[in-house]
Amino acid sequence: KGFSFDLKFDYNISERSKLTAKIQDAWAEIYWKNAPFTRATAHSDTKQFDADGYVHIESHLAGIEGQRDYRQTLPARTKLSLSHKIGLSTEAEINYWRLPLDDGYNLGIGRSWKKNKLSIHYWPELGAVGLGLELGRLSIAITSDKLDFDDARTLGVNITF
Repeated sequence: KGFSFDLKFDYNISERSKLTAKIQDAWAEIYWKNAPFTRATAHSDTKQFDADGYVHIESHLAGIEGQRDYRQTLPARTKLSLSHKIGLSTEAEINYWRLPLDDGYNLGIGRSWKKNKLSIHYWPELGAVGLGLELGRLSIAITSDKLDFDDARTLGVNITF
């Protein structure tokens, strides 16, 4: 069980330009019932000398395992976007992302038709390119810095509905 509270703010700067701020998981928690856990301590400061003067180090590990109810708080993720329409169905955008472990920005261009959108984004700091497709409520995106995914240092796959 759990919940998530998200915030989104859109501001039309002009007829063609828009600023969007979005905070995902502004307040979010998951409740785990009977979640398994381990509480352990380890230490290797157990130096002993044998009769011949050789050093022996024996590590010790002690602990317990069990189950307990646990409340997990999720960290917030922030996205700021500035978009500008170029023609009727094409828009350019710059996005800034603030994630729990990192932040960055990308530059993109997208083409819309009906309730669908095809977009491409470039992440300069990562040297990565992302390709996205939105079909109504279904959104699929893949980002990589290499065409051969086995050699990729940056690889992202996003599917939402």
